[in-house]
Amino acid sequence: MQVWIYMLAAYVVVSLSLFVLARFSPYEWYDPHPCNAHCDIVENQFTLVNSLWFCVGSLMQQGNVHCPFTEHRVSCVKATQKHRSL
Repeated sequence: MQVWIYMLAAYVVVSLSLFVLARFSPYEWYDPHPCNAHCDIVENQFTLVNSLWFCVGSLMQQGNVHCPFTEHRVSCVKATQKHRSL
């Protein structure tokens, strides 16, 4: 049970860190009305919901396949050894 609590805590801390850092970065702010030159309003495109969703998406991209590249690596090693023996 402690592992899941730590996972949830790490998830929240990383999401909040990304949200705060996006607020400080000048590259995350944009003008919602670029055609209106008199508008001084800028918006941040990395909201709290986006930072939470970004962390969930990065966790979901992690696979659970054990050694997914093993077969490819073995064939590359065999081909390299065969090439060196020639």
